[in-house]
Amino acid sequence: MRRKLTPDDAVPVRSHARTGTRCAGTTSSRTRRGADLRFGRTLPRALRAAGLVDVTAAGCFPIGGVACDRLEAATVRMVRGELLAAGLADDVEIDAHLAAVEAGELDLTLAPLISAWGRRPG
Repeated sequence: MRRKLTPDDAVPVRSHARTGTRCAGTTSSRTRRGADLRFGRTLPRALRAAGLVDVTAAGCFPIGGVACDRLEAATVRMVRGELLAAGLADDVEIDAHLAAVEAGELDLTLAPLISAWGRRPG
């Protein structure tokens, strides 16, 4: 049985070179492909503009797990050429990152998942 971590526990952290740069690269790649990264933040306003009232939104930030790992690997494979062309990563770095993902060595997160809802007045 695993015990819960406490604030006093030392947690080993594996660092992967240029991970932040690679994340920025995949983000800019998504926007070039037409993704609106502000959509979740603007969704409640859009619902109110459509005439709904009592608009509410909630979000969650999935951390870790098979779904996060699969999405990360698929995304990196999809934009690999763009990362290489932009000089944001080289083949060795990308292969090392994918190997770490597949080995379950990283605690990856998905983009926040936003749900919004409201009701018609009356």
